[in-house]
Amino acid sequence: MKKRKIMYTVFFIILITITCIIVDINRKGIKNKREKVLSAENNSITEAPDIISEEQQHNYYFKAMKNEQEEINYVKGNGKFAYKYCFYDIDKNGIDELIVQGDYYNYAIYTLKGDKVEGLAWNKYGGNLKIYPTKGIFCWEGGHNNSEYIEYIGVKGTQAKEVASKSWLYKFTEDSMHPYHYVYKINGKKVTKKEYKKYVDALKKEKAITASKLKWRQ
Repeated sequence: MKKRKIMYTVFFIILITITCIIVDINRKGIKNKREKVLSAENNSITEAPDIISEEQQHNYYFKAMKNEQEEINYVKGNGKFAYKYCFYDIDKNGIDELIVQGDYYNYAIYTLKGDKVEGLAWNKYGGNLKIYPTKGIFCWEGGHNNSEYIEYIGVKGTQAKEVASKSWLYKFTEDSMHPYHYVYKINGKKVTKKEYKKYVDALKKEKAITASKLKWRQ
C-alpha cells in the first residue's frame, strides 16, 4: 500500500512537471509569435509608403487619357498619343506632370491625383513655354483675336494658380496693329508695370527650362 502511494505521488509529480514544461513551451511560442507580429507591424509603420515609379506614373497617364470621355482625346485607339508630349516634374514633388503640345490648345498640362488625371492649365494659340523648377512655376504666352497675354502659373500638387500675368489688346488699322490697354497682375491683383517687372525680373534670375530642352515624345 505504501509503495502504491509512492508510485502515485511520483506519477503526479512527473505529470505536473510535463504539464509545466508544455505550458512553458506554449508560452514561449506565443511570445515569439507576438514578437514577430509586432516586429512586422513596426516594420510596416516605419517603412516609407510605396513610391510610384516614373514608369507607373506614365502608365497611369496613358490609361486615364485613353479612357477620357471629353471632347479632346489625346490618345488614339491604339493607345498612342496623337500629339507631341513630354513628362516633367514642375513642382518637384515626385510626380511628373504630363505636357501635351498640339490640337486646339497649343499646350495642356496635367498631373496625377492618385491614379486619376487632373487638368492643371491650358494655353490657347500660344507658346514659348518656360519652366522655373526651383519656384514650381511655368510661363507661356497665348492669345486670341485681338488680345494676347503672358502668364506665370505656380504648381503645387494638384493645384495650379496664376501668380503673375500681363495682357493687352490690339487696335487694327488697314496697315498695322497697335497694342494698348495693358493690364498687369500679381496673385490676381492689378499692379503697376513697375511692380510686375520687379516680380518677373526676380523670377528670371533662375535659368528657365525652355520647351526645346524638354524630352518630347510622339
